[in-house]
Amino acid sequence: MKSRKRSSLYLFVLLTATTLIFASRAQLAQQPVFVYNSFGPGNSYITYADWGVIGASAGGFVGHAELFVPSVSGNLYSLQVAVGQRSGGTGLVNFSVAADNGGTPGVKLENFSNVLAPSPASGVVTINSITAPLLQAGVTYWLCAEPAQSTTTVAWCVNNQGYKNDYAQEGPPGQWTSGHILFESNGAFDVSVVAVPEPSSIGLTILGVGSFSLLRFRRQNSR
Repeated sequence: MKSRKRSSLYLFVLLTATTLIFASRAQLAQQPVFVYNSFGPGNSYITYADWGVIGASAGGFVGHAELFVPSVSGNLYSLQVAVGQRSGGTGLVNFSVAADNGGTPGVKLENFSNVLAPSPASGVVTINSITAPLLQAGVTYWLCAEPAQSTTTVAWCVNNQGYKNDYAQEGPPGQWTSGHILFESNGAFDVSVVAVPEPSSIGLTILGVGSFSLLRFRRQNSR
């Protein structure tokens, strides 16, 4: 009888520990984490240099895209972009997150239409995801900015951290061309996701459920 009670106690302790570990991991998984960030301290960036996002009647259609590679897998949570409206035009931009298509933006995973850039000074615009597409760690994606109006003239300000990755420019609409930065810097932005549960967390859940079932079985047999 004593050995049965001791075994039940061990199983109860195991179940409790497993549940606590899984609960803490699940809570952490719900917190958004940055998977890419080219801002400086305090979301700082360079205000006097930028990449243009321009409508057709404001100087010829120009879209701009920056690549990023998530450091962990997760569902898209939000984006922050350093942009500003240039004088003489309007400030509406269509942003999107796209898959890679051999070095240029491909299939769009989520669209964010008619985002208004700050004016007269640039600022950091926050864009929250609605559909929360899954972004895989180590896979290339693109953050794209396209003019929402023919009169759009928006500046995507560059980062102050020395990031010099590949980029892509669009013109005319739908035709992207890749480029590599030599002297300038990439646009300043960040990407955050809600991390997906690790396989180890799933394993702990299975272990916890199995332990609970075994504990109930032993209790029933001891009656």
